[in-house]
Formats: sequence, structure tokens, C-alpha cells
Amino acid sequence: MHALFFVFFVLIMALFILNLFVGVVINKFNEEKERLAHNTQLTHIQVEYCDTMVKVYSAEPKVVYEKTGNYAMDFLQTIASSKFFDNFIFGCIVVNTITMAVTWFDEPIGYTNFMKKVNLTFAIIYTIECSIKLYVFRREYFRDGWNLFDFVIVIAAWLGLFADLVLKLNIGAVTTIIRSFRIARIFKMIKRFKQLNKIFNTFISALPQLGNIGTLLFIMLLLYAVAGVFFFSHVRFGDAITVHTNF
Repeated sequence: MHALFFVFFVLIMALFILNLFVGVVINKFNEEKERLAHNTQLTHIQVEYCDTMVKVYSAEPKVVYEKTGNYAMDFLQTIASSKFFDNFIFGCIVVNTITMAVTWFDEPIGYTNFMKKVNLTFAIIYTIECSIKLYVFRREYFRDGWNLFDFVIVIAAWLGLFADLVLKLNIGAVTTIIRSFRIARIFKMIKRFKQLNKIFNTFISALPQLGNIGTLLFIMLLLYAVAGVFFFSHVRFGDAITVHTNF
């Protein structure tokens, strides 16, 4: 019963109330920004027209690749643009995510070595995908944010494998971060689902406003931290306040 009380307290107070607070502040921030920009003097149709013009000017033409007559180039271009190839890579991402999850503490050495070979296999597949698209698209490859995201993950994966398998290095948290960076590939699932992609784009566009809210919350937390030290820094050590847990 005590545990349920604590869980509901965290869900309702720490999450629900905090989200309400952030939502109200962001909404008020948007209202003030519109008022200072004098957008409140425009009609609803005029605002939609301005938003449409901003999207039109920020849009980029879609690149269409034509046949070059080079059999190898045309073949690789067909593969890179194939829906089957895209589905195959998506399936590899799903399976690779599952294989990275099925590990535990003190697992058998044989199982660990097998999983390293599996991860190496997936790294080779992703490298082949990256190489094909890089060869076909050339400089246009880096104009797509998702392609750039893939390229960074492939490089990070090979750095981790090189440090682990070749150099036998274990530089603590850095090695763990490099290995865990492969998990970020699951974000590519966002690209396949339109509704999820809309939510993700909305989140990205709201980051500047969230930065302002985060700064405000940081100031409030800093205020309470300073107040806690000011009021309780001289509390005598006991059962609860020790050399490890104090102000």
C-alpha cells in the first residue's frame, strides 16, 4: 500500500502536475511572442498565409536520379531506392534492437562471444547500406538528416568494435557510451510512421521553447538547492544524515 501511494504520488505530482505547468507556461510564452511580434493584429487567414509562405521558401526541391548508363551505378541506385531494401534494413534494425536487449549479468562467455559476432554482422550490413547510398548519392547523401544520422552511428559502431575486438581497450564509460550509441538506430523507426514522424518534428520545433522552460526550472531547482544548504548544512550527522547523504 505504501509503495502504491508513492507510485501514484510520483505519477500525479511529479509528472502530471509538472506537464500542466510546462504546458501553461509554453502557451503563455507563445501568446507573448505573438503579441510582441504584432501577429495578433493579423487575421487567421493572414497568419495561415504567412505560415504557408515560410514553408514554401524553406522547402527544397526533391532530387530525382536519372540513369547514367553505368551498369554498376544504375544497379546500386536501384537497390538504394528499392522499397524491399528499405524494409530489409528496417527489419535488421528491429532484430538488432532485440539482440542488444537479450543480455544479462554474468551471462556465459560463449553467449557473449556469439552476440559480439551478431553485432559485427549487423555492423557490416549497415556499413554496406551506408557505402551504397554514399556511392550513389555522393554529396547529396549528407543533405538528408537521416543519412547523416546513419553515417555517424556506423562510424561510432566501428570505433566501438575496433576498440573492443582489435585493441582490446576498455576505457570505462567512454567505451560504454560508444557501444550504447548503436541503440540510437531505433530512432529510424520514426521515419517510417507518419504520425510518429509528425510528433517527432513537433518536438524538434519546440526545443527552443523547451530550452527557455528548462532554464526556468533549473533556476528554481538551484534556488531550492541553495536554500537547502543554507538551512540544513549544519544538521548533525545521525541515522538519516551521514557522511554520504547530507546537504
